[in-house]
Amino acid sequence: MSKKDIIEEIARERFIEDSLKKFSNSPYIDDLAQDLYIELLMKDDNVIIGLYNRNELKYYIIKMIKINIISKTSPFFTKYEKFRKITNDIDEQKNKI
Repeated sequence: MSKKDIIEEIARERFIEDSLKKFSNSPYIDDLAQDLYIELLMKDDNVIIGLYNRNELKYYIIKMIKINIISKTSPFFTKYEKFRKITNDIDEQKNKI
């Protein structure tokens, strides 16, 4: 099975989207799902195929999800959550005036 086939299978199962709903209530989980698919597609073919053949790919994806959600230095945080926090802070300040 090729890397493309493996990622298509994961996408058809909606594994990433369903897992994200379990770990986060962020309004940006659809964006994070797309970022994770891109990250998987950018990985070396042998890495994805090896993880899949060892039945470790889903655990690897869960780890990717947790890192992106928890880490304050993750691409997801800096791209989406940091912006949401800043805009929420601005909204709170405007409401105080």
